[in-house]
Amino acid sequence: MPAGQISVGEIAVISIDDPLNWKVRNNNPDVVELIKATDDGTMQTNFSVRALKDGIANIYAEKEGLGISYTIVVGSEKEMVDVRIGDSPFQVSIPKFLADRVETSLFMDDLAKDLEAKHAVFIYYKVPNEAQPLFASFLWVLPKSKWEEIQNPNEPPLGTLMREFNEDVLVVAGPQDLPFVDRYSNDANYYMTLTTLLSKDATYIYTD
Repeated sequence: MPAGQISVGEIAVISIDDPLNWKVRNNNPDVVELIKATDDGTMQTNFSVRALKDGIANIYAEKEGLGISYTIVVGSEKEMVDVRIGDSPFQVSIPKFLADRVETSLFMDDLAKDLEAKHAVFIYYKVPNEAQPLFASFLWVLPKSKWEEIQNPNEPPLGTLMREFNEDVLVVAGPQDLPFVDRYSNDANYYMTLTTLLSKDATYIYTD
């Protein structure tokens, strides 16, 4: 669930691959104006928001018990920031409002040593006013030969292969569940945006 990043005056179009009858709510009408969806005769629902001023708004679309949330960031918050991932040769390019919530921790345990990992890093999402950050992703840098050796179709994968470089590979494993009771809260939206970005190869920048 990527966050929309637009400037004041711009319009963002949000599409849902399903016909109309979605009930859409906007939690911050001072920041964005919700433009009602219209039926264009397709199997897709399109609705728009127009940016009014700097800030963050959450848009919720609900239908028959199904909910989809979108974070719209307006104005100065749309700046992108590069965040170094622990001691690894990678950094991630993410929106500034997410970079402020990211924390990393090295984790070279026995498994990492057995796999001859060169880097093993937890990536966490920091919830304001909460002592315990939330798991967002785990990054491995392994020798390519070791990665190929441990592949077994009868066992769950260690993670997703993101990148091959030199004689190594970048492997990333993300969370399985959303750790929020309120799935439409700001933090739930930010967390889903971060984990979505961390699951994409284009987010990672090789620096060495």
